[in-house]
Amino acid sequence: EGLLRRYPHVGAGFVHEGVSVPVQVVSGGVRVPWREEDLRGLGEAEAEGVFERWLAEDRVDRFDLARPPLLRFALFRLGEERFRLVMTNHHILLDGWSTPLVVRDLFALYERPGGE
Repeated sequence: EGLLRRYPHVGAGFVHEGVSVPVQVVSGGVRVPWREEDLRGLGEAEAEGVFERWLAEDRVDRFDLARPPLLRFALFRLGEERFRLVMTNHHILLDGWSTPLVVRDLFALYERPGGE
């Protein structure tokens, strides 16, 4: 949610039906989907398989442009100090230039108490 406070457009949706041109809609109160999976109880190969299957499912889980946010996160714990963070977004939201900026700010927020 800290990212949405910094970048309100990241919580945008797009209306394209019933209008002459598509319109970006930025509304408040959007919650970013967050999933956590603890795979420490599995063997390394099994945990990797679970993660890869989830990635394949995530790739086909389409965003509805009219239902923001067009962004979601998943955190997989693979070991005591081994994690994988997955940020999935619709390409209309972020591009190759803006994604590294958003990720940089995500980690900056993570390092701050309270994520502000």
